Amino acid sequence: MKKLFFLAALFLALGTIAGSCKKDDPEPEPQTNGNDTDDVFTLSDEGVTFVSPGLVKQHSDGFISIVAAMSFTEGYGLAIADTLNAGTYNLVPISPVQLTKTENSGSVNYTQQTGTLVITAHDKTAHTISGTFSGTLMLSGGSQTRTITNGAFDFNY
Repeated sequence: MKKLFFLAALFLALGTIAGSCKKDDPEPEPQTNGNDTDDVFTLSDEGVTFVSPGLVKQHSDGFISIVAAMSFTEGYGLAIADTLNAGTYNLVPISPVQLTKTENSGSVNYTQQTGTLVITAHDKTAHTISGTFSGTLMLSGGSQTRTITNGAFDFNY
């Protein structure tokens, strides 16, 4: 019953995020399962490659945020301050860029500790952003780490 409640709450939250996204483009991009077909979010986590089948995106409160679900109970999140331009940024626990991983219905959370994010292009008028990233995530409240390599993103928001 608890799992069913979580899944219902997760679908409601994702639906709310997706429904609240405003798009200025009068002609929307081609859609597949509610996601732009040209969105990219990929990485290697401890040597295992993950390619997102789609992204949930939101642009609000000064941040461009995405969720790349691996399943109903786990996924990756990336939040980038919308004021950042092309350049290299350090991933530290408190920064204008946040990379996270959530497992086990949100009860296991990993947050960035070290790493680098490179924004290769950010067009604030066309609402597109792309880049690469790598680093180390640490289990919240623990000492277990995960090594993230070969991260790449390219999407409109």
